[in-house]
Amino acid sequence: PYQHSKDDAYSNLIILHESVHRLIHLKDNEKIKTLIKILELSKKQIQKVNELRKQCENDLILN
Repeated sequence: PYQHSKDDAYSNLIILHESVHRLIHLKDNEKIKTLIKILELSKKQIQKVNELRKQCENDLILN
């Protein structure tokens, strides 16, 4: 994440849907569950979100 690297080079960016970006940063479990249902994320997609949540030092989403 930029907050750690201060690197906003194109090679360090990931393009995300606005809702997925929100999911990476959300802390409210009910909102997280709701957003996962709306987005219909698979386990594999949740794993990817969790990789990004970990980089942002947020708790992982439990499947």
